[in-house]
Amino acid sequence: MAYLNTYNLASQALEVGNVIALGANDVQFSGCCNGLNHAAGTGIINVKAPGVYEINATVTVTATAAGAIGIQLYNGADAVPGAAASQTAAAAGVVTLPISKLIRVRPSCAAVGNAANLSLQLTGGAGTVTSVNVAIHQIA
Repeated sequence: MAYLNTYNLASQALEVGNVIALGANDVQFSGCCNGLNHAAGTGIINVKAPGVYEINATVTVTATAAGAIGIQLYNGADAVPGAAASQTAAAAGVVTLPISKLIRVRPSCAAVGNAANLSLQLTGGAGTVTSVNVAIHQIA
């Protein structure tokens, strides 16, 4: 079974829709066929081995202005349903946004590519991400 934990403690000033960069890979086992990959420093996690994966992410953000601020998990250009978190923050307020989601990656073949290309994006308002931690574990 594949697993990955990646984190970034470097501050990232982001606008709405920006991908949150993930830093170092703390622990990683790609499993069969190199099925779970993340290049340190990028914001994309590639999941190509079929199975069910549990994703847990926690992002700490300092809001640029008062209002809603959040995160959304994406697979490519598509928002993953049920994988979002949002809070109302004061200007310069700090919020911690957790998400937990199961996703299924279906088998791919020469004609159909079903790999998941996962990223976290900022929603609602601009802010400075001060901490992000993502753990993915293949459970089936």
